[in-house]
Amino acid sequence: MRILQITKYYYPALSFGGPIQCTYNIAKSLVERGHEVTVYATDALQTNSNAAIKNRFCSMNGAEIFFFRNIAKPYRFFISPGILSALRNKSRKFDIVHLHEYRTFQNLAFHLLKSKHSNISPPYVLSAHGEVLPTYEVRQGKRDLVFIRNLFDYTFGRRLLQDAEKLIATTQAEKNQYIQYGIDSNKATIIPNGIEPADFIDIPPPNYFRKSFGIGEEQIILYLGRINDRKGLDVLIRAFSILVREKRGLKLVIAGPDDGYLTKLEDLVNRLMLGGKVLFTNFLSHKQKMAAFKEATLFIYPGFDEIFGIASIEAAFFEKPVIAAKESGIAELVRDGEFGLLVEYGNVTRLKEAILTLLNDERKAQRMGQNGKKYVLQKLTWSRIVDELENLYLSLV
Repeated sequence: MRILQITKYYYPALSFGGPIQCTYNIAKSLVERGHEVTVYATDALQTNSNAAIKNRFCSMNGAEIFFFRNIAKPYRFFISPGILSALRNKSRKFDIVHLHEYRTFQNLAFHLLKSKHSNISPPYVLSAHGEVLPTYEVRQGKRDLVFIRNLFDYTFGRRLLQDAEKLIATTQAEKNQYIQYGIDSNKATIIPNGIEPADFIDIPPPNYFRKSFGIGEEQIILYLGRINDRKGLDVLIRAFSILVREKRGLKLVIAGPDDGYLTKLEDLVNRLMLGGKVLFTNFLSHKQKMAAFKEATLFIYPGFDEIFGIASIEAAFFEKPVIAAKESGIAELVRDGEFGLLVEYGNVTRLKEAILTLLNDERKAQRMGQNGKKYVLQKLTWSRIVDELENLYLSLV
């Protein structure tokens, strides 16, 4: 098959989070199966700057990657007019198109051209990556975002979903989002995200992460992901501030790139007099990330506005118990695999108690860690996941 993936950003723009890993691993695995894979993306490189990828084209793991210039990114709506010409002239050569995320200029360009030009005829599937229902920012009542979202949905978005051959959900929670949006449940199919075990073979030596960031003997409580106001990090810090009054020798590590919320969290840490007990690392290299997972005692994903949360799966692979919000998409995986504890989002006391439970009961924590690795290897490797995706493509072509 000749497969086109369309996305807002692509490797090496890792600071944009999970969708990057998803598209990258799909492309890599499909090429290994003998398919011809092309990726159209913008040249955006970082979440918090206008840095851009310099090359307009490259071959990566056998896939052809085209980076179109991003001229602006209002409300994370990455605008790349150059993709219009490529879609108009090249789309007919593909057997199937896979669109990533939902409210994007790239999806708008593809669907409008497909509607107007009969030569842009390949079927398409769409992975919304949790973006179908209103975002956290919209639910908070930010009027400009409400207007943009509603404008997109009523003029174009609903038709984009309805015209897709299939909608891909990573969890049942995301499938429910499609259904709540008014889409027939038969159109949505569940194919989760995952990890590539081979990416985690060359683990750094013991204490590499601790030495890199000057951490001593403390037990590490780890969060890894983008730092924004939808991740529940303020709740985590408040829970930790209570916890350290009851138990010594703890370090809260919040790892990941700033997405507009770091200053407020730093102020909160200062107000709670947690200086020296909370570490913000910024973006971690792959080597540092592996070391952080290896050396952590447990992993926490406190946000509710996440459909999947790939870092939780990576932590489980490293046999770390996971604490997550019951309202998050990852909760159903944690429950199914019995590799962590779930708490109500925003409940500071319950979050503190869950952390304390795992710190005090090493056998329970170890058992959950072992369950997590077993679950990931059985159900959440990219080899298994792309088997499902490949079968879906073939059924539609």
